[in-house]
Amino acid sequence: MEITDNEHAYLNALMLAIMAPNEKKSLECMKMAASIEPHLTEKQIDLCKKGIEVCMEFLKQSKEDKPETLEGEFIPTFHD
Repeated sequence: MEITDNEHAYLNALMLAIMAPNEKKSLECMKMAASIEPHLTEKQIDLCKKGIEVCMEFLKQSKEDKPETLEGEFIPTFHD
């Protein structure tokens, strides 16, 4: 994946901070995001954060709605 602008880099740094395997890595990513913020407008920062919040909520809901399966496999269901 090629990062082409500051907004894209900021989004990736925030997501990596959330998904980091440990607190040390998360803090590194939060520092990266903070170093990018001066290059963005307040509106860009707000939209990036809100976009991530929406995605995280969607993923949380998707996980809660996932049906029980055998051996942890996901079996898609289709609704009419």
